[in-house]
This record gives sequence, structure tokens and C-alpha cells, in this order.
Amino acid sequence: MLAQNPELFLGEDLLAWLVLAFGGALVVGNVAALLRPPTHLRDGSEPGGRPGKAKTAGSTGAAHPPVGRAVAMIIVGLVAAIWGLASLVGG
Repeated sequence: MLAQNPELFLGEDLLAWLVLAFGGALVVGNVAALLRPPTHLRDGSEPGGRPGKAKTAGSTGAAHPPVGRAVAMIIVGLVAAIWGLASLVGG
């Protein structure tokens, strides 16, 4: 089917659409992780809903995701999303 129709899926702008999608996903995912961390990070249970030991001051688990890394990924995602959108609008 693709051999009969040589047009690219989404036209010549496939790469711009992908950059926009991945950039937007980076922004939304990291903002969501900062605003509402997973429940196993908040209450000390293990992933999957199994109760675990409560976190103590010396435990290695974090009560929230790393803020510095999340902010860096938000900035990278925002730059990528703006780049993809500019590529689509600019033609």
C-alpha cells in the first residue's frame, strides 16, 4: 500500500509534528509529576499499591521527584514544542 502511494504520512511535516508531540509530552509529563507526584512517593508504599515501610530520614526514597531534573526537562520540552510549532506555522 505504501509502495503504491509515495506520499509521506502527514506530508513533509512529519518531523515537525513529532518534535511538537515529544516536546509537549515532556512538558505535560514533568509538570504533572511536580504538581502531583505518584502516590507511592507520597505515602511511602511500593509501586503497584503494595504497602511498604514508611520512609525515614535516612531512607533513599524521595518524597517528590527531583525538581532540578524536572525543570530542565520542562525547559527542553518547551523549546522542542516551540520549535516544532514554529516549523509547522512557518511552512
